[in-house]
Amino acid sequence: MFFGGTISRHGIALKHLETARKLAMEIGLDDEHPQVIEIKAQITSITEQTLTSSISKHEIDK
Repeated sequence: MFFGGTISRHGIALKHLETARKLAMEIGLDDEHPQVIEIKAQITSITEQTLTSSISKHEIDK
């Protein structure tokens, strides 16, 4: 249950961050803008956390 909840929360956060990134680009911010860099860093961090959780869950299930 906890694992599934973590993935769901990460998925929701990723959707929101991706929307924020797209909106930032639409208003003219480029990839080098500090806010875009921060959004991309958060996306990377959450993706890494999701992968780590998935790997840990897989190892526990073995």
